[in-house]
Amino acid sequence: MQITITTLDFKECLSFAFNEKIINKYTQIYIMNIFVYFINFLFPDVDRYQLCYAFPNNRNSIINRDFIYYSFVNVVNIELVNYSTKRKFTILQNVLDNSMICLVRKNFILYNFCKAQRHYWALNKFAYACKYKKTKIYDNDVDLYMRPLSNYKPHIIITILHDNIKYVFKISDLITIINKSLSNSTNFFCEPQYIKNPYTNVRFTNAILYSIYYFIKDSSYLVSILFHQYFMTGFDLSAFAYQNESLLRDISIHEFIRNGTYMQRKVYTENMLHKYKDVLLLNIQLGFPSVYVIDAFKKYLKDYLFSMYSLNPELKLRAEYKLTRQLVRFARLNPYYGIRHNNLDASCTLFNNHVNTHTPPITPRGHAARTQTLRVIPDEISDAESSNSEPEVSDSSDTVWTAMSDDEADSTNETSGTLRTVISDSVYYEHLMRFREVLNDIDNSSIAII
Repeated sequence: MQITITTLDFKECLSFAFNEKIINKYTQIYIMNIFVYFINFLFPDVDRYQLCYAFPNNRNSIINRDFIYYSFVNVVNIELVNYSTKRKFTILQNVLDNSMICLVRKNFILYNFCKAQRHYWALNKFAYACKYKKTKIYDNDVDLYMRPLSNYKPHIIITILHDNIKYVFKISDLITIINKSLSNSTNFFCEPQYIKNPYTNVRFTNAILYSIYYFIKDSSYLVSILFHQYFMTGFDLSAFAYQNESLLRDISIHEFIRNGTYMQRKVYTENMLHKYKDVLLLNIQLGFPSVYVIDAFKKYLKDYLFSMYSLNPELKLRAEYKLTRQLVRFARLNPYYGIRHNNLDASCTLFNNHVNTHTPPITPRGHAARTQTLRVIPDEISDAESSNSEPEVSDSSDTVWTAMSDDEADSTNETSGTLRTVISDSVYYEHLMRFREVLNDIDNSSIAII
């Protein structure tokens, strides 16, 4: 069987494309499917308006003699016009997988299909180039940080055609928008959002996302792991969410550690102290400002959140083991943290807010009994705790005891909702004995794990 392929007449194609109107039965709008015309043009022996093996009055012979070609052309016309152009690949795959069709017919159908695709995308590219050339640029000459775009080199600037308007972006701004949208979460539950145009708040199409992805890949920037995973799912947001839930949870925890507010960190610090109260056994008494407690335990908050909310079992186990060891060390080095000591002057109350992070040459008990510096807590701390703003904490190493009056301590406790991990003085020494037993159990368990 000799196969003869005729050359396409592009004038005829363009004439057909801009004049023939096919009515979609679902949306009742006029559409022009160029690919369908190319398929019909490449199979000149098939008349899709006649039956197979038909003998019309205006013909001297039977038409549509090849049932395979006739069926393929008709299925392509029906599926692509009435449903979606994406079904053409499914149709081709069904033909190639059909064992009842001979190899010669398969090759002929595949050849014509590829040729139709090549001409179809060439025409699309030509139309896009004409549209891109005539479209106006959005009136904006600065990036999202209000810095002139003329200060940057051309290879880090991308121009996007969106809704018949050209927008110019710095590529790092787009990367920030992409990561913010895909890592969006509420209380560590991932809720990724569609990537949108920051100027119009309209969702980017998949074609634009593909252009952005390959532009970043060809630039000096690295493609973020979230954007790459989104690309691997074909920019399907639902598939991206449930396939990468563990990764999104860990990223949301890191984001909380960097950008969490003072009140949010205060809540999780309270929960951490309550859960590990049998490990710490600290006598943090009433009136002790919570700002000092949050500052002292902020470096342990990351491991606590991973041990509680991470969906990675190995990471969760390691974080819990590391947190327990760190809290045990904190309790050993700071046994008097948060304790109130009454001064000879009844109007003044002393609090120990010093945190020892290095192993001292002598015991912490003997170190605390040495020279003590008295300092009155400023009024700004009490005001800051009643607001959402994060107060400043002095990192002065010579502050061992903090002094405040009993009235100030009571008012601070009532207005600011300070952290309350209270152990009465009458049972404090009993808890110290339990503390020694807990330390021995943890050391034994750590040896067994190792």
